[in-house]
Amino acid sequence: MKKMKRLVAVLLAGIMALAMLTACGGGAPKSVEDQVADIYQSAMNAVYGTELSNDSTLAAMSKVALNSNMNDAGVITGSDMVFSEPDSAGKVIVTLISDEGMTSAEVQKMIDDPDTVKAYINLIKLEMENKLGASYDIYVAMMRAAIARMGTGAVKKGDNYYVAVTMQVPKEVADGMRG
Repeated sequence: MKKMKRLVAVLLAGIMALAMLTACGGGAPKSVEDQVADIYQSAMNAVYGTELSNDSTLAAMSKVALNSNMNDAGVITGSDMVFSEPDSAGKVIVTLISDEGMTSAEVQKMIDDPDTVKAYINLIKLEMENKLGASYDIYVAMMRAAIARMGTGAVKKGDNYYVAVTMQVPKEVADGMRG
């Protein structure tokens, strides 16, 4: 279980770095938090080989979990994994909270230099492969098949940005994540 939590924290930190690459489309400019969340979603999709949109309901749940389980200094004071009860279809909402924050300066560097983000994400993938070994491909395939919906949210605590990902998965997958 600790291995999974560490892996998720590393993955979330790396994906959060990717979040800095979002370009604003038309309309009002997006907040840095929203840019982080959108790119984080894209990075999760890249890691798992999915094409899930950032579900607004789950993204809002991510922000609530961050604000409820993390103090203003970015320290997790509650749980780093939040689980709902299974719905009638046996699906569970799971929120994974990363305590790996990025300073405003790190965020700006990621925005200014996309190659920095790409290199960091490649490092995260390598770390995941090293930690999971032969299980890496199985883990990625399982998560790709299991995630029904996903949403990411980001908040700023002090000078750092933090991210959480909320996903809907079968009860059996959620039970495995609990340890």
